[in-house]
Parts: sequence; structure tokens; C-alpha cells
Amino acid sequence: MRNLQPLYDESIRPQFHFSQKRGWGGDCNGMVYYDGEYHFFWQSNPVGLVWENMYWGHAVSPDMIHWSELRPALRPNGQGPDGKAVANRHPAMAVGHCHSGGGNVDHNNSGGFQTGEHKTLILTYTDTGEGRQRTFDNFGEAIAYSTDRGRTWRNYAGNPIIRHPVGRDPKLLWYQPGQHWTIGVYDEGREGRNGGGIAFYTSDDLKHWERTSKIDGFFECPEIFELPVDPLSPVAQGATRGDEPKKKWVMFAADAKYVIGRFDGKRFMPEHKGKHRLIHGPVYAGQCFSTPPEHRTVFMGRCILQKGDAPFCNGFTLPLNLTLHNTPKGVRMRGYPVRELDTLHDGELFTLEDQTLTTGDGAISFETDRRIADIHVTVRPAPGAKTVTLRFSDGEVVYQTARGTLRGCEKDDAWNRQDGRVTLRVLIDRPMVEVFLNRGETYLLQRRSGKPLGKVTLETDGVVEEFRAFGMKSIWEGVGEE
Repeated sequence: MRNLQPLYDESIRPQFHFSQKRGWGGDCNGMVYYDGEYHFFWQSNPVGLVWENMYWGHAVSPDMIHWSELRPALRPNGQGPDGKAVANRHPAMAVGHCHSGGGNVDHNNSGGFQTGEHKTLILTYTDTGEGRQRTFDNFGEAIAYSTDRGRTWRNYAGNPIIRHPVGRDPKLLWYQPGQHWTIGVYDEGREGRNGGGIAFYTSDDLKHWERTSKIDGFFECPEIFELPVDPLSPVAQGATRGDEPKKKWVMFAADAKYVIGRFDGKRFMPEHKGKHRLIHGPVYAGQCFSTPPEHRTVFMGRCILQKGDAPFCNGFTLPLNLTLHNTPKGVRMRGYPVRELDTLHDGELFTLEDQTLTTGDGAISFETDRRIADIHVTVRPAPGAKTVTLRFSDGEVVYQTARGTLRGCEKDDAWNRQDGRVTLRVLIDRPMVEVFLNRGETYLLQRRSGKPLGKVTLETDGVVEEFRAFGMKSIWEGVGEE
């Protein structure tokens, strides 16, 4: 296929974030790690730039940074002109659209699908069912499986595995203490969206499911996982003897506003009122990898980006390592780029340490024709300082010292840090900027137009302990050649 611009070098193409080659990209789906590969799936329309023709796109990576896009894993519309399911449709073809869901590894072969040496990969998704119209009463939760490391997929002949009044997006997890599978699925019930929440189902064999509970106040694309509080580094964990760190469960839906609590495999019990917020900006319907190495919990979310004249639409966040920490306000979650991202550094563009700025002194700046960069800032604001501001050609990042937050974020995110330091990590890609305050206490996504960064300026009143900028390599070198 011919392209108007070099593929993967379009002006709004992310250079160190994943995006699909062509078409519309939506919710993150089925994320799972197995046998040295991270599998990433997403809602995909491969033949248009709008929501339609819901396939599951599929890409694999050894490091969550460099991705190889495979053919779609799940296909829609396995029905004839009368709207009825075709009996001999392709094994990976759903009856209707393939809506969102989860993924996991059946290490114990509890589903009985394994045929060779490789463990079975399982995808759970919503099949919108028979009929050319999207009628919620036709929706059902379905499973598909792969016995060849995710290269081909087959739908379970007994689908749908769950029927419920109105809902979608089944997230699959293995609950180790109870030795059973759990699905958390958005369930709107007959009350409509205002009565919606996450319903939980359990199973021993992936085929027969029992409803166990429902928690209200969540809308579509559920995610649930367990994390240690104040985790030690991997080195310290190996060197320390004694009590295991306290663990808590985290749950959120498509908006990523999360609750912390307890989970017994059947019912989630929040430990606080309301929800907390880590992620800000046009990010939606994120998910975490199942069964990752080193027991990391790594999140990626869908980025709703500006449309341009490129053959793709939307993209995805960097992979963010999620952790829980005690704070003056209680237990809160952080999100910070995985360490593998640092392998993309392409030389230092600028570096400065220990310089004092006062009101009226101007600012620190450097110039570059690069369009992507990784910028690190550490500042000790002076008493009464109003902001710490980083500016570049088509954007700015502003930390408001009195509020303790980034501009555009809620005050509740402030942790009231005691050491007086403010750190910013600003990752600038062509169509997007990701900002991490204080090593991930707050995350903010901003859109941009992709111009060269030009004059990059840091303005504040206080001591600049670090101002360092790295160039970034593209993850697409050689990928776009056809």
C-alpha cells in the first residue's frame, strides 16, 4: 500500500510510543506476558480512522518499548446477510463486534485447551452477538485461546460464557489464594449507566462461571490488581529477611480513578470513600499486563490524540510501572516509566546543576532542533515562589507551588512533600507530552503539534539542582520500510 508520507515518520506519529500502523486505535485490551514476550492488544479499526469494524489489534515486544505489529488477533462480523451467526466462520471471528476485555495465561491448563508444550493464552472479550444493530441484550462475554504463543486464535465453541443484562469488557485474573479464575466485568443492569458497576464471576475451568458480587460506581473497562505498599527495590528484596510488605488491592475503570481495598477473589471491599486520581489528561481505558516478570504491575492507556493527515488515529501511553506508597494523606499510587525506556536516550542535549534563580533574573534555556526529548528537572523553590515552568515551542508545563500540583490537575493529588524539592520528568514526543511530578505522584498527558522544540526554557525562583535534557531515538527505525 502506498502512503502519502513515509510510514512511521508522519509529522504526528509518536516516535517512542506505540501506535498502530494504519487505522483507528481504541481501548487497551488483553495485555499479557508469556515466554519472553509482552502481548498488547487494542480495539482496532484497521480500515478506517473512526470507530467501526471492531477487531483486536495485536503487537508483541521483548521490552515494552520496541513493538512488532502482528495480524489482528480477533475479527468481527461472523454472520450472514440475515444477521445470524455463520457456523463455519473463521476460528478467530466473533459473531458481532469484538469489544474490550482481558488476557491471561492458563498455566494449569484448567480450561483443557493446551495441545503442545506451550501454555494456553486466554483472551476474554465481549461479543456483541447476532444482528446488524448493536443491541445490548445480544451481548455476551466470550473467550478465545491460543496454543502457539499468540500467533493464531480460536474462539471457544461454548461462547458466550457469561450472559448478564447489559454490560461488557471482561477482565480476567487468576486468584492464587483461592486457586480459581475471576472475571470483573462492567454490568449496567436494568437501571442504566447510573446504576452501573463491576460484577465479579468465578470459575474453576474458564467455561462455567458463577456470579459472586457487584460493586457500583464504575463505568466500563475494569482493572484490578494487588500491590505491595512501599515496595523495596528488587536488590533490597533479595537482601532483606523478615516480614513481607503489606499488600492492598487496587481497582479502577476506564477513567483510571482508583480505589484501594481488600479483595477475596469474589468481592472487592474499599477502604475509603470516593476515588483517588493519578492520571490526568486525554487518557482512557488503560490496562495492566497479566503475569509480568519481576512481579511488576505495568499500565498502558489509550491516548486520544489530535487527528492529522496520517493513516492512523490515536496512540498509547508509555508503559508505566505502578506502585503503592504511604503518604500523609494515606496510601496512594504512583506511575512512572519503566526503566527500559532509558535505552532510547540519544545523547545529552543540555545539562546544568546547582544554579540559583531569583525573580527578575530571567531563566535558564537552551535551543535544539530536535522534536522529541526526555527532560529532567529538580528544583528547591524559594519561599513565596509561585511556579516552576518549563516552556518549549508548542507547549509548557507549570507546577504551582502554593497548590502543590501541576496546572490542569486536581489539588487532591498533592502529597505535601517534606523535603522541599520538586521533580519533573517531561517526555516530549511528536503529538504528546507526558509529565511525571515527583517520580510519578501525578501523571499528566498533554497534546502538541510536533514542532521542533526550539528554545527550551526553565523559569522559577529557587535553586535548580538539576536541569538535564536527553535526545531520544525512534523505535521505528527500519520498521516502516515496505
